[in-house]
Amino acid sequence: RNMAPEEVCPAAPSVATKTMKVLMGSNKTKAAQLLRLVQISVFKYQELFAPLAMACVEQFYSGTEVYGCNETFKLLDKLESYDTNRSEANESDHFEIGIQSLVMGTDSAGRLNEEEFITWWKATKDGDPIGVKWATTWIIAMGTWPAYARPVPPVGDPALRAVIIGNLHDPNTAYENAQHMKKAFPEGYLVTWQGYGHCLKVTKHATPLWRAYNEAKKNQTLPQYTNAVAKYACMSKILSYLDTGKGVQDGHTCLLPEPIPMGKAAVKALQPDDDKDDDDGDDSSGSGDSSDNSSNSSGNSGNNSS
Repeated sequence: RNMAPEEVCPAAPSVATKTMKVLMGSNKTKAAQLLRLVQISVFKYQELFAPLAMACVEQFYSGTEVYGCNETFKLLDKLESYDTNRSEANESDHFEIGIQSLVMGTDSAGRLNEEEFITWWKATKDGDPIGVKWATTWIIAMGTWPAYARPVPPVGDPALRAVIIGNLHDPNTAYENAQHMKKAFPEGYLVTWQGYGHCLKVTKHATPLWRAYNEAKKNQTLPQYTNAVAKYACMSKILSYLDTGKGVQDGHTCLLPEPIPMGKAAVKALQPDDDKDDDDGDDSSGSGDSSDNSSNSSGNSGNNSS
């Protein structure tokens, strides 16, 4: 479709190439800053930080100031400070993967010894600088789990009608994994969620979405179909099936109304109203284009660079 200049991603085209050149470049300070930003954009706050990450990719790559990048790290500091304070409440699980370590460490046969781990890390860090940190956490957690492994048989049932949900843009678990799982449950249903982030989670905003829908229905107007509404509708379909056993078809895809916007307009939408007013008064340069919320530039599996 035809896009306004402020809807265009400022780092396009060749976002991945530009990102890799900054991460592997000689300026280690910029590389560390961008890696920090890209990781939180990919693995945690996709809808908040993706357009900001795109602005910084272009600024660090080109050396030209791009709207939104310079203020990004202040926001990042605030969020990380909040996350740190929240995680300190659980002193027994500093890395917040204790349950996963227990399950994977017990179920997985074999362990990487120290030499094998270092060999893997050296071979992986240059090709997958974004995913390697995530994968390293899991390898260490599983490799140091104190219990002796008791692997379980592969899961599967030829008759069980399981619902398998695959997320197209999940940075932790690849969509391909859902396709493999469907083969283990041939009578089940594969449902595809087009959204971003890890898994299809129950939205915390269901009540206001439901109120907005009822208000539109009352006023006889067409409800606004947003990405949040799409997620709520998809989750409602799954929960309805679990309750009634009906309503899900194999191959069903829960559709997003549009990809997450990545341009300057998206960055502006994240600012307080007073900042927007100040910027709109003298915005003649047009530096950095964009679109609206965050995006997972590529939804890959955890061990791969996203």
